[in-house]
Amino acid sequence: MKRNSFVLLCITAIGMMSCSGCSKVIDAGEPIPILLPAGTDMESLEDSLLWGYIDGNGQWVIEPQFEEAEPFSCGYACVLYNNRWCYADTAGNLHYAPDTLCWADDFHDGFAHIGVLHDDGLVYYGVIDTTFAYLEPPVSDNVEGYEYEPLERDDNYFLNVGAWYCTAEFDEPSHTNTFRWHTPDGKVIYQWHWPF
Repeated sequence: MKRNSFVLLCITAIGMMSCSGCSKVIDAGEPIPILLPAGTDMESLEDSLLWGYIDGNGQWVIEPQFEEAEPFSCGYACVLYNNRWCYADTAGNLHYAPDTLCWADDFHDGFAHIGVLHDDGLVYYGVIDTTFAYLEPPVSDNVEGYEYEPLERDDNYFLNVGAWYCTAEFDEPSHTNTFRWHTPDGKVIYQWHWPF
């Protein structure tokens, strides 16, 4: 998945709970808190980087438990949990599509483009809605009429969520990157370290 390379993107560019089903669907009218994907400090390259979500005060709202974590969109975030793609809501509950996903995209306008590995070894693409049911079942080609890459989004969208920015600073002597979520005026709310 394209955000599989978030850490690699930063390094290169800048030098759970188990699911009990779809227990809650986000109401379009209810306010959705700003939650930012954040990693945990790493002691060594042998450590596993786990992701969770912090609020605008830098406090953990969803504890680190994911191998990968995307920004929230339409009240859900695409996450990799126990090597399986699913969606987390803002309370940290996990929701799964009808089939095991080998690829998943964020929700846009209430729909998400997903990929399922078929018996013939090909990835079949489909579309789910926010009830995690198929709007378009997986087929062997891209689903027509669903624009899953909005024009306004670019490869750096992970690094800018609303008014928050994620930047990295490389320390040559220690061979570490320090990643920080901060406001445009430079106020840092959370930082974590990645060693080389």
